[in-house]
Amino acid sequence: DYTGDSFRLAGQIANRPEADYIVFCGVHFMAESADVLCAPHQRVILPDLAAGCSMADMADPEQLETCWEELAQMGIEGVIPVTYINSAASIKTFVGERGGTVCTSSNAAATLKWAFERGEKILFLPDQHLGRNTAYKMGIPLDEMVVWDPNEIFGGVDVDALKRAKMILWKGHCSVHVRFSAAQIANVRKQHPGIRVIVHP
Repeated sequence: DYTGDSFRLAGQIANRPEADYIVFCGVHFMAESADVLCAPHQRVILPDLAAGCSMADMADPEQLETCWEELAQMGIEGVIPVTYINSAASIKTFVGERGGTVCTSSNAAATLKWAFERGEKILFLPDQHLGRNTAYKMGIPLDEMVVWDPNEIFGGVDVDALKRAKMILWKGHCSVHVRFSAAQIANVRKQHPGIRVIVHP
């Protein structure tokens, strides 16, 4: 048995070539990643087919295709797509077919650096916060980032803002993480002086 994040668990498959069946106790996108990486004789079983990730579900392949077409219509060029590993296989495929890549939370900065060596802008999905926080930490100012809303025409962003932007952030987020606030953390610190707070990027 193995435990770990989605990337580590998917990587463990290579260490078990003799296994015929892999029972993946996680969400749908994690099992999809494992299925892509497994050997032809291996079968990945997801015990609960309804186990989903709300953030991964916020990036729809058809909406991504529309976004890509609308960026081209507006004359936005040099865009490298980057998707967080917490996304569906169809999104990863789309990104890879257009010269982009997949990142994890631990290699996001290195991945953005790689993408900027290949293009002028990055379309980052589905986690706008990981994209924003990583880019900001790398020195990209917030006024060079825009949020693309896939439910709006042309993402709800004007062409001038897109031309200035280095980061085009998909309007997606973890529905659990957004429930936490700075005030809640301050309150916990007050109740438990000296407590260490660990934050997922």
